[in-house]
Amino acid sequence: MPIGKAGGYYPMELLNVSGIDPVVQVEAFDQMPVLRLDGYGRVVSSVYWKQSTLSGTYLGSAVSLGYDLPGDTDGVDIYQSTSETDLFTAAGNTSVSSEVGYDKIATTQVVTGSLLVIGKPVVVAPGSEKFYFPTSLWPDAANIDNRSVRVFGEQLTDDGFLFVVYNRWGQLVFESRSLEFMSENGWTGQQQSGGTVASGGYPYMLKGKLKSGEALEQKGMISVVR
Repeated sequence: MPIGKAGGYYPMELLNVSGIDPVVQVEAFDQMPVLRLDGYGRVVSSVYWKQSTLSGTYLGSAVSLGYDLPGDTDGVDIYQSTSETDLFTAAGNTSVSSEVGYDKIATTQVVTGSLLVIGKPVVVAPGSEKFYFPTSLWPDAANIDNRSVRVFGEQLTDDGFLFVVYNRWGQLVFESRSLEFMSENGWTGQQQSGGTVASGGYPYMLKGKLKSGEALEQKGMISVVR
């Protein structure tokens, strides 16, 4: 079925509907909230799809979504949830093919979630499973998930947490001592003094403590792209 928002074309197809005389409505939304994907998944679409049952009983269906995927399509999956605030899980068994004007992302798995989004798992290097921290951000990205760098992981605690960003002259640009803030909001390129930083590389330091009691410190560079 063709679905569009503001000139965008985001088709969705129900491939094998199960239920009792279901009538299903599908909408595509381009105001992307912050969504949580299972594992370290990252949202790659700037829209998400919402299904609602108008009549009958709908038990789910394999689906395909139409979207112009950016860059490498390897590992792309369809993630589903019943609420914007709940965790999105990968459908699995997903394939990507090219159609005229867009990519077709399809899964043979039965999808039952009312909300669907296209995402991609993040491959975490061995030894880095304790937490994950992306090191690039695009403040003006269409995809809200790329507008900040956030801290992910179940092993970090708020005890002694510190995240700081400096400019190339060693001056403090941003500081947070809240793991909750860095997990939910992250650094969006804002400066402590107001305004946002220019494109470039910004040194950062992250300190914290794991649930095991182990102290953690990581330094590196964050790339800001405009």
